[in-house]
Amino acid sequence: MLNILKNWKNQQTAASNLERYTKEDILKGEIPEHIAIIMDGNGRWAKKRSLPRIAGHHEGMKVVKRTTKLANELGVKVLTLYAFSTENWKRPKMEVDFFDEAS
Repeated sequence: MLNILKNWKNQQTAASNLERYTKEDILKGEIPEHIAIIMDGNGRWAKKRSLPRIAGHHEGMKVVKRTTKLANELGVKVLTLYAFSTENWKRPKMEVDFFDEAS
């Protein structure tokens, strides 16, 4: 169990440093068949920059586009994005409408 936790910690460190890797660096390792991503923090990202929450969601959509293209180029067979939960329906109408129009 300890080895599993150590491996997980190493993977988390690698993931947090992902922007430092080139596509060639990534291809040297084993590419998983399925990657799942929980999208979170777009509103906080925008707030930190004194932008409206919708700006954060727009930025998140741009990241999704880059991520899906790279996953495809790397040969990832399945990419799961968890982007909208039932709790999101409780957000302000303008924000929910933005999600609806973006899909």
